[in-house]
Amino acid sequence: MHRCRKNVRCLSGVGIAFLFVSLYAVSLMAKTHIAPGDLAQDFTLTDSNGTSHTLSAYRGNVVVLYFAMWCTTCRANTLELQQEIYLPLKDKGVNVFTVDYLNNKQPEVRSIVQDLKLAYPALLDDQTLTDRYDGKMSLTLVIDRKGVIRYCDFYDIEKVKTAVAEAAGVRLAASLI
Repeated sequence: MHRCRKNVRCLSGVGIAFLFVSLYAVSLMAKTHIAPGDLAQDFTLTDSNGTSHTLSAYRGNVVVLYFAMWCTTCRANTLELQQEIYLPLKDKGVNVFTVDYLNNKQPEVRSIVQDLKLAYPALLDDQTLTDRYDGKMSLTLVIDRKGVIRYCDFYDIEKVKTAVAEAAGVRLAASLI
């Protein structure tokens, strides 16, 4: 009888472990592993000023999403995107957004935007969009006019500029740095 109870406990422990592994596997499957050529999933996020932005509303434009803005390097990258892509191409249908998924507090993000004198919106994400797009820090997406992802990788200004230029059908000057 004692031996039977031990086996039952052992089996229930194995069952609990199997349950946790199964739940983890399901959570991984819920993430979308995106790649260039995939259609970008629609989303709506609010920016640091309280304005809602829905990706599908920008169909017909090129959209750049940069998933970071809290560290010194990330802030420098947001300014580089502003100088190298947003300002030269905003009148050619190119939109840039930075996505904050760590602070996610409107007053704090608004303060960062003001300090940086950022000319494009900073979107607040409660981790939903970030998780949907693999949850990588410093992830950068370039989405073309048809909603197709053309670039999906860690931030690299030259690669981002190339993807934006191809998606927008424009030429960009070489980086000054």
